Amino acid sequence: TIHYFIAKCEEKSKQNLDQGEKIKVIEYSFDDFLKLALNPNFKEFGINCELIKAYYDLAKKERLYHLFYKWQKQPSPTTH
Repeated sequence: TIHYFIAKCEEKSKQNLDQGEKIKVIEYSFDDFLKLALNPNFKEFGINCELIKAYYDLAKKERLYHLFYKWQKQPSPTTH
């Protein structure tokens, strides 16, 4: 089973995994994260539609961006 997690954090310590557990951390910019939905190998249908909408619609992109980063002051996303 593969699970995806979205987090805004920094590494505080090394991973302490259970036997057989594998976690691969991949960092993406917000724009690159949206582009994941355009990859045919990305099959997270629960979020895929929202990422595609945000990729093509600046208002939706800003709403999604602020949903992820609302607890921090971040610059608004750039247009592509």
